[in-house]
Amino acid sequence: MIFFIYSSLLFNKGLAKEKDYDLISMLFYISMTALTAFSIFFINYAHSAFIKSRNKEFGVYLTLGMNSMDLQRIVTIENLIIILSALATGIFSGMLFSRLFQMIVLKLLNITKVSYSLDYRSFALTAGVFSLIFTSVIIFSSFKTKKLDISDLLKEPLKKEGKNCSIIPGLIGIGIMMLSMIMLFIITKSQRLRSESFIIVAYIILSFIGAYMIISYVGAAFMTLIKNRDYYFNNVLAITEINHKFNQNKKIIFILSILSSMTITLVASPFSLYNLSASIAEMSQPNHIEFFQLGRINKLSKDELNSIIEKNNLKLEKISGGECISLHYDGPYDKYDVMESKPIISQDTYNSITGERISLKRGEAYNVITAWEPGYHGIKPQSTITFSHGPKTFSFNIKDSKQTKWIVNIEAYKSSSGIVLCNEDFSYIKNNISSESLGIIQGINFNSWKNTGVVVERLADELNKRNKSLSNDEQKLASYLGVASIIKAYENSKRQYSLFIFVTTIMGILFFVAGGSVLFFKQYTELNNDKIRFQKLYKIGISEKEAAAVIAKELRITFFTPLIIGNFLGYSFIYLLTCLFGGAELLKEFIINATYVVIAYFLFQAVFYNITKRKYTSEILK
Repeated sequence: MIFFIYSSLLFNKGLAKEKDYDLISMLFYISMTALTAFSIFFINYAHSAFIKSRNKEFGVYLTLGMNSMDLQRIVTIENLIIILSALATGIFSGMLFSRLFQMIVLKLLNITKVSYSLDYRSFALTAGVFSLIFTSVIIFSSFKTKKLDISDLLKEPLKKEGKNCSIIPGLIGIGIMMLSMIMLFIITKSQRLRSESFIIVAYIILSFIGAYMIISYVGAAFMTLIKNRDYYFNNVLAITEINHKFNQNKKIIFILSILSSMTITLVASPFSLYNLSASIAEMSQPNHIEFFQLGRINKLSKDELNSIIEKNNLKLEKISGGECISLHYDGPYDKYDVMESKPIISQDTYNSITGERISLKRGEAYNVITAWEPGYHGIKPQSTITFSHGPKTFSFNIKDSKQTKWIVNIEAYKSSSGIVLCNEDFSYIKNNISSESLGIIQGINFNSWKNTGVVVERLADELNKRNKSLSNDEQKLASYLGVASIIKAYENSKRQYSLFIFVTTIMGILFFVAGGSVLFFKQYTELNNDKIRFQKLYKIGISEKEAAAVIAKELRITFFTPLIIGNFLGYSFIYLLTCLFGGAELLKEFIINATYVVIAYFLFQAVFYNITKRKYTSEILK
């Protein structure tokens, strides 16, 4: 249902024409990918738990004369009924709720002219994805039922967990996790490594392997260390029962740890972004209001600019300007390079505006990436970049290419990056090009940016009026040179991040409920075995109070170990994402806001744990 709702908005033809569609499509593609990965695990696990709970039933069928083909036929028919029911119910309920979902999304984005519609691709994609998942489940169950044996099925409750008491694998797991943390630190400090997607994927895989090794073997290592000690003998019943339960549940604990890390990352990240919208907007540009004057485009004298500002009761601090050149450059172009040109400034101008201290030689260029996505966007260090102005060309070697402070917001000059040259090279180009390629970056600062909305609107209207008298080519170019402001960036951020929170919170709730359901399935399949085990313990002297205490400790480990490991991974992923998208300066605030989500997650899990403990204990002690 949720997958269909997301896809219906993704394929809405009216929404595809909106300026925020790139953001929406990226968000829903990520969400749908996460939903698919989750569904593969969840549906497969639910099916496996359901089959496992019927082992005795299948053993009786085989004893009465059925063969494995008969069992396969039964399971296949049951699965087909479930598949068709799930698809029909999911798509039908998705159709009912998708309109409400779209209304909320459009309201959050302040979009009013998009009508509700359903595209055939939403139906095809939903049916296709889940048909593949269910088909794989049927194939898997067919292989499993084919290998069923009467004696194995009837003896299933008596099977013992294998024990691995070696301390070495546990230490290896801790070492792998430490190595992944070192790798994370190196990645976040290197622009080159942050731009390599396979390095990021390798780090995530290494983290998952380390978490799996710790869950699988650190418990055995701990048992090895405490055996033959007084603490072990004084708590032998609780320790052995917890160890037994943990060995039974270690695979599911690992899976729930991954699910918890996804939940925390998906919910905490947009929540932090929303709360830090003002700080993020301030980081996006050095001035409260900015616009780029290029040749005759956006041309406004200082007196005219002052007259627009004076109409508002705002305290002006300063109006600054910096010389800039706009030149055509030979690609490769990024999606932001709609003008097929780059803004170029001198190192003195760059250093004075940003406070940086870069130094360049003749023939060198410094590429400052302004796009928020990680990567070099086509311009790598040590590569050559070439600019042209009519028949003249200017080539430079890229000394460095990185995400750092820039002198103007991307809304004022749409480009994936800006170029800094040494003063001599900048002066040489300036003296050898026409005035149409010479520009000035105008920056306006007040005592506070939060009340500058009216000034931004009046300035934009005035510039639009003046640009109407320009040629068609100049007017097209002017459409890419807008008025950028912190107040506009802040309002856009609040609007977009509220959408992030809405979409990802739905997924977070889904993952949380799924995690609880998985734990329920696991306890459900082990309930009869646990009854037998505790009945034996009861016969040799354990009291109901002691049994309840042991059950509570077992469930506590099962419920909260995934959260602890998932939180550790979630914080690591949030740290990685913050650095990838240029938010390292706000890392502390990001972590603090993420902690609020983590605390809420623990509280919800505590409630779910207490409910499960009460019901499960009463079932065992009946």
